[in-house]
Amino acid sequence: MSFFCCYTHCTKGTDMAIRTFSLSGLAKEGYKFILAGKVTNNCRKCYDRLAHGLGVQGSVEFVGFCHDVKPWMEREQLFLCVLKAKDWDTLQLESMFYGCPVIACKSGGTKELLKDGKTRLLFTDENGCVKAMQVAAKTDMQTMILTVQKYAVDNFSEEKYGVHIINLYKEILKH
Repeated sequence: MSFFCCYTHCTKGTDMAIRTFSLSGLAKEGYKFILAGKVTNNCRKCYDRLAHGLGVQGSVEFVGFCHDVKPWMEREQLFLCVLKAKDWDTLQLESMFYGCPVIACKSGGTKELLKDGKTRLLFTDENGCVKAMQVAAKTDMQTMILTVQKYAVDNFSEEKYGVHIINLYKEILKH
């Protein structure tokens, strides 16, 4: 079993993700933490040192930049989004389309987008992230996976969302 996390550079919360994975104790249970993204060599060395210092270096895998994250999201247990930026909502939705539930920071637009406990697990700090990871690891996620995928398709597929937008335009043009 594994968790998947995307990062883009040294300031996007990857250090927190590695720390929370370590604190969760899941590495000792055989879980893997897959990190995808492009960073400088110096930044990567810092992440490697952090994982080593926390004793999880054998359980943290850096896969580099991925043009297509679909294969990762389809096979991983959960997508961990440690960022507080609103632009990551689309990545969370993409994860859901592939049936990969999300653990995300409860801030900005993310908390309005999805339902805590139904389609994803939310956290406000590192301790909350640790707890969410532990809950996800110890819970049968099949119901959430099915709910996540259905929610994404029912609310955000091109067909469904397109109908919503067209109806919205019709309503606006009436006035």
